[in-house]
Amino acid sequence: MADRYYTNFKVALEDKYGMHLIDIFSDFQARRMAYSDISLEVGFHVSTVKKWCYRYGFRFISPDHNFSKKSSSNMSASFLDLFRSEKLNSTNILSRKWVQVT
Repeated sequence: MADRYYTNFKVALEDKYGMHLIDIFSDFQARRMAYSDISLEVGFHVSTVKKWCYRYGFRFISPDHNFSKKSSSNMSASFLDLFRSEKLNSTNILSRKWVQVT
């Protein structure tokens, strides 16, 4: 990995690929790369890659991205059931009003 205090991300990539950073990100986007893939290719940490992508308005796939809307809606429904439950549980414990018992 490149040292963030030694080499500027933009300068390093433009020197490596010989084109502007926007063109580099456009190429990565055309190749449908994830942040982790870009990180491995360019030699910078994922957080550095994300920071520069956001700065230039590019969004890429995160490795933990779930494409299944069905499973995410099931997950949110179960979360809401736990959150709205009358019994205290690990999901709703911090949302309850605490009363002082004397």
